[in-house]
Amino acid sequence: MSKLSKQQTMALASMAAVMVFFCALPAQAAIIATKASTDFGLYQYEMDVKPSTQNLDANGSLDFSTAGASTVSGGILNYSTLFATNMNYNSNATNRAWRVLAPTLATGYTIEARLRVNSQDDAVFGAFSLSSAASDSDADAHLYIGTDFVKWGRNPNEAAVVTLQSGTSNTDFNVFRIAMKEGQTAGSEVFHVWRNGVLLSDTVTDGLGNNGLYRLFFGDGSNGRIGGDVDIDYLRFTSGAFAPIPEPSSLLLAGLGLLGSVCLRRRR
Repeated sequence: MSKLSKQQTMALASMAAVMVFFCALPAQAAIIATKASTDFGLYQYEMDVKPSTQNLDANGSLDFSTAGASTVSGGILNYSTLFATNMNYNSNATNRAWRVLAPTLATGYTIEARLRVNSQDDAVFGAFSLSSAASDSDADAHLYIGTDFVKWGRNPNEAAVVTLQSGTSNTDFNVFRIAMKEGQTAGSEVFHVWRNGVLLSDTVTDGLGNNGLYRLFFGDGSNGRIGGDVDIDYLRFTSGAFAPIPEPSSLLLAGLGLLGSVCLRRRR
């Protein structure tokens, strides 16, 4: 077979890019809008200081309360606890950040954190948990991260925990994002979970009835099981449901791979 002309190669490259784009859309499931967490607006905690000392919305109330010991150094918040002790940051009171933001089932919300798990004291719940609920939700959503897994489920119901990813190390810094889609109904909220921009699930649901715990809560949890050594680089959140922006390099590699396979078949 003859070689592809320059025009044919360019056409195939364009087709590949379009195909990659549309193939990527299902991975975003119902959440198509994208936004970088640096564009989340006001509530971006870069861990230069403890979140419990900040008042980003300048309303006169600190954004988080805290329990247990943590330290900040070089823009990293660290905690190291046994599962029998607690260290957490909680934004659950009137005038604290999460309630000022006031995300609802209608607006949805997105939370992103960059962290690494240096060690864990529990093989089920790991060392880091992130719990959140919209103002009119009837349940908390729970994300659990260990040294080599990402899980979702009820706290502290071990039987209800679902493994989203396992066997992949979280001992280096990774970016985790959860988003609750807009326009949902109490009792049937569905969440999307990403790790480093890769969708882990778009079907996980809310967890245990929250008994009015309208909050954002992160750290080693409060169920007496979560514990370990964790470094947190940042935590950011906003109203609205947003998928991560795909990395250009990932799209380029996928497009080149598709183009290469087309060319190889043409030569044969």
